[in-house]
Amino acid sequence: MGEIICVPKQFTQADTAGTLFFKEEVAEVKKITKEHYKELIEVWESSVRATHLLLPAENILELKPLILQHYFDAVEIRHITKNNEIT
Repeated sequence: MGEIICVPKQFTQADTAGTLFFKEEVAEVKKITKEHYKELIEVWESSVRATHLLLPAENILELKPLILQHYFDAVEIRHITKNNEIT
């Protein structure tokens, strides 16, 4: 069975090599590396603040270093790259 991924609505098709086609652009699915963690934690934090309104800010600040130091390494995370930029 193929890999299950979430893709934006402008997605049109995918091939078995993990390449996605967006209208006239090509996007690739790649593994997140440690060099992406700073950007990824910013996305995580903004998402949590927008969706977990009852979670106190101090809890978010306590979780950030744990996520950076342990949790990101414990899972395989992928991202979509279009024109050499993470989308």
